Amino acid sequence: MVPDYRVICENMLMAEGFVDATLLARKFTQLYALCRDLLSASLHYDWGLRAINSVLVKAGEFKRAEPQLSEDAILLRALRDFNTPKIIQADIDIFMRLLGDLFPGITVSRKRDHELEKVINETVIKNNLTPEPEFIKKVVQFKELVDVRWSVFIMGPPASGKSCVWKMLAKSQNAQGVKTKFYDINPKVVSTANLYGYPLPSGDWKEGILSKTMKDLSENPDTSPKWIVLDGDLDTNWIESMNSVMDNNKLLTLANGDRIKLKDHMWMLFEIRDLIYASAATVSRAGILYYSDDKGDQWRSYIKTWLKLQSIKWAKIIDAAKSAKKGKADKTIIEYLEQLFGEYVFKTLEFLRKSVKFVVPTVPLASVAALCKGLEAILTGTEEIR
Repeated sequence: MVPDYRVICENMLMAEGFVDATLLARKFTQLYALCRDLLSASLHYDWGLRAINSVLVKAGEFKRAEPQLSEDAILLRALRDFNTPKIIQADIDIFMRLLGDLFPGITVSRKRDHELEKVINETVIKNNLTPEPEFIKKVVQFKELVDVRWSVFIMGPPASGKSCVWKMLAKSQNAQGVKTKFYDINPKVVSTANLYGYPLPSGDWKEGILSKTMKDLSENPDTSPKWIVLDGDLDTNWIESMNSVMDNNKLLTLANGDRIKLKDHMWMLFEIRDLIYASAATVSRAGILYYSDDKGDQWRSYIKTWLKLQSIKWAKIIDAAKSAKKGKADKTIIEYLEQLFGEYVFKTLEFLRKSVKFVVPTVPLASVAALCKGLEAILTGTEEIR
């Protein structure tokens, strides 16, 4: 039995207050059908009813917040802002062209919370990170997903910045007075039995790490935001038991019959590399933020931050060197390093990617971090840094 997405979408649009629901529903379902056919077959793409529902709920919020905007523009904004976080870089252009074809001549800016972006920017700098615009955008997109979904997959290759995204949002919310706590659990370091719990030979029940954490948070009268972060590769041994938590039931059912409710102030966050071992039912139950480092922003940001920290460490020696030169144009060590990084690092990483086969797989950020640590060890203690 195949559901009629157009009729469902039309009724949901009318329920959210849209007048021209028939035409908009046709455009909505046509876009998702084209995305299913034309975009790459990435495992984390979901164009089903749950994805439709989350976008329409947000479109309804946009309409009530800005009733003066046309309904086409409101739906365009919702479709664009809540689908681009999960779309890989290679598919972005196709997706935006499809939107342009279905909503011709309509341009609407992204709804931005400038106060939140300012706080995130300050938090990033305070934590000795580089506030790259793309990273700030990903943190904001993660906040938007958390507002509409209680389960979120933060996906991407290693060292792409996944952990920093949710940590910076938590710290930013704390800076705004929204006390946010997170509990980081690696589901791969223990067996599934130790994760959810198991019966002892005596007949008693032994609580698992995850079940104990969820039960404590569910019974805690404190209703400030609580994030349970499952940071580890996803596999069928433990993720399938989370399906009932990620759907509308929001219940974790244990083998002993206990049921633990995921309260409204609790979220399940999954920091994972891919969804190879996830079923379609699992993929459809969570919001997805895909973050890859295709442009090399992470290692470039690492270099900027490292040079900034070193310039502070060597400030006295650099000032003394400048004074000794009496204002001449000689470069300091920081300026030399900036020039050398810019000239050689990208070329070297490209050579390694194309021509070298690693015994142990590595990522560009790890190579750059090793280079910086080596330079720091060599240059520390140098009497004359010029």
